Formats: sequence, structure tokens, C-alpha cells
Amino acid sequence: MEKTKADAEAFRGELMAKAKSEHEALLKAGRAQLQAERAEAVRQIRESAATLVVEATGKLLEKNLNNATQTALAQKFVKAIKVSKN
Repeated sequence: MEKTKADAEAFRGELMAKAKSEHEALLKAGRAQLQAERAEAVRQIRESAATLVVEATGKLLEKNLNNATQTALAQKFVKAIKVSKN
């Protein structure tokens, strides 16, 4: 009877250790997944912010540049290309 009780206690201890190990593994995997999802969310937010900044800058430039300024910038750019080819 004592051996059966000791065996049952040993089996219970093994089950508890296995459950604890599985619990810790699940927590670790969950934390890793959360960290990866957070990093992806931050990346997407940064990408969206950069896109919005570029779009807003483009709209501001379109609004603030008149035809004469645009022509002057274009001519300057063309001259710079010609100079760099030589």
C-alpha cells in the first residue's frame, strides 16, 4: 500500500513538472509571438507615417511652387544632368 501511494505521489510530481514545463513553454512562445506582432505593427505604423509625410510634402510643394519656380527647378535639374554626363 505504501509503495502504491509513493508511486502515485511520484507520478503526480512528474505530471506537475510536465505541466509546469508546458506552461512555461506556452508563455515563452506567446511572449515571442506578441513581440513579433508588436514589431510588425511598429514597422507598419512607421511605413504609413513615412508615406503620409511624403504625400503631404508633395502636396505642399505642388501648392507652393508656381510655374516659374517649377520651370527654373526643372532647368536646373537638366543642367545638372548634362554636367554630370561630361
